[in-house]
Amino acid sequence: MEVANIIGQLLLFIAIIAWINTSFKHEDQAAKNRELLYSIFSQLNQINMNQEQLLTELNQLKDQVEKTRIEVAGKISNLEEAIINAGNVTPEVETALQQLKASVQLVDDIVPDAVELPPAPPAEETAATEE
Repeated sequence: MEVANIIGQLLLFIAIIAWINTSFKHEDQAAKNRELLYSIFSQLNQINMNQEQLLTELNQLKDQVEKTRIEVAGKISNLEEAIINAGNVTPEVETALQQLKASVQLVDDIVPDAVELPPAPPAEETAATEE
């Protein structure tokens, strides 16, 4: 995780700064620095927990949307099959089906489909290109 790496590096940097400050300053300043460091660690821990909770909620929503998409597609397919099996349907029924499909497509278009990127070139090719 990119965020975890950044947080880890930030924590290391803060710990080094705190050590330098406590080593070269008076005891009262060292106590203030320890309090500040504790506060920063607490806030970073909260950020990390919030990221994990957010990831969980995003994955749950993604799963829910996918389940809904499958259900809606199945119901539309069943409707189309029923219309075909009914034989002679009125233009109004045909129009209603087309409007339903258009409405579902509008919802689907809210979030564009993922575009597959070509694979990255091997490391040797990248290094040769940069030279």
